[in-house]
Amino acid sequence: MGFLSGAYGKLIAGRRVRQIQNELTSVQMQLTRATRQVGNMEKQLTAQEKSMNTMLKMQQSAWNTGIYKAFADCGGMKNEAAYEKYMTKQQEIQYQAAMAMECLTQVFEQQRAMMLEPLKDLEDSLTLRKDSLESQLKLAEQQYEAKKKEEDAGAKTMTPQYTSQG
Repeated sequence: MGFLSGAYGKLIAGRRVRQIQNELTSVQMQLTRATRQVGNMEKQLTAQEKSMNTMLKMQQSAWNTGIYKAFADCGGMKNEAAYEKYMTKQQEIQYQAAMAMECLTQVFEQQRAMMLEPLKDLEDSLTLRKDSLESQLKLAEQQYEAKKKEEDAGAKTMTPQYTSQG
């Protein structure tokens, strides 16, 4: 009876091992895809943020150049009123640029949270699922080996005892 029980158990355990392996392969592919999407999204957002920062700095530089040109046209350092107006405008531009940078940073943080969090949550969920499947696979493989040993032990008891009596 041990032979049949072992053989049937081995069959069932083998099927379970293959089922878990298939599911694990699927989860690993999904996890790889999700990880790639997170990386691509982060690269895209970083590139957009750099581009916006560069444009903002170029705009600030253009404003400063325009103000300096107007200041120089008014007599520059010789005209105290023009100098004070120039300094006030330059401080205003620096303040506006700092505020724009802060606003831009907040926008990209919100965008990162909105776009990346669902992908990172999916990635974490798939990682947990993968770990769970790997544990289940180890258990199923151990069960398969145990049933295989049971089958082998049952087969040994079924072998006829040959004697040399004639």
